[in-house]
Amino acid sequence: MTDIVSTPTALDITAMWCRHHAHLVPNAVHLPLPASQHVSCGLCGSKQALQVRGHLRFGADRWVNDGLVTHCGACGRFSLPETYLQTLNLLPHETLTALDARLWSSAPTFLNIEPTTRCNFNCWYCVGRHMKQADIRVEDFAAVLGNFPSLQAIALVGEGEPLLHKGFFDMANMARERGIRVTMISNGSAFSQSVIQKLCEAQIAYVSISIDSIDPATFASSRLDGDLNRIWDGIEALAVPRCAWLPLSPHRLKRHLVHAHTGRNPRHRDRSKATRG
Repeated sequence: MTDIVSTPTALDITAMWCRHHAHLVPNAVHLPLPASQHVSCGLCGSKQALQVRGHLRFGADRWVNDGLVTHCGACGRFSLPETYLQTLNLLPHETLTALDARLWSSAPTFLNIEPTTRCNFNCWYCVGRHMKQADIRVEDFAAVLGNFPSLQAIALVGEGEPLLHKGFFDMANMARERGIRVTMISNGSAFSQSVIQKLCEAQIAYVSISIDSIDPATFASSRLDGDLNRIWDGIEALAVPRCAWLPLSPHRLKRHLVHAHTGRNPRHRDRSKATRG
């Protein structure tokens, strides 16, 4: 079996990728990316492909850093688009001989930034409840972005609930205006209609919701009187497809979130509003 198989529109490098980096494969059960981030697969023609990166060696010693690699969620294969290969002006003997997807960088491209240590939950296990309760100043947040001009993405996360920071959307918009992708982790308790609208307007690229248990009693004992039904209500409201970056219906989103965290599916309540989307 060879490592490389040619097709009219792409070079199939699946065997070589898996031989070198079997652990580096996009997660098929991950929340889907928006359609705008998908590309066509040159191997099967599907529109479910994503662009990833890898250092590529052609011939004996020609390395191309950050080479453009396509991974298709439909056929599961890795490939190099022919249109990309043509830009490299390869000589006849310069066939692909190695790849390295360990893209270490001396300049940081991703940062976790903690907006606040304050939280509206009092989880028994959380060290944040024993820390000084304070918010990052917006001007300090701006200074962080200025100190790391190489940033491509940030996560607004920490020991507190990010949405409690009054300047959360000012910071999110500030990062987005600099071309930085903004993601966040929330406890899911603050998804009012106005907050959801602002999340859409700020184009938050990814919203992860932390849930300790799908059992209301266990959830309440962990989050100390937390209301799991309120969290489900917020998730369902967030999933109403007014946001292009959330292409899931409420039930599908709920099932995904719980399955991803616990390996189980929740028992759904019959609600007319939960069937929209």
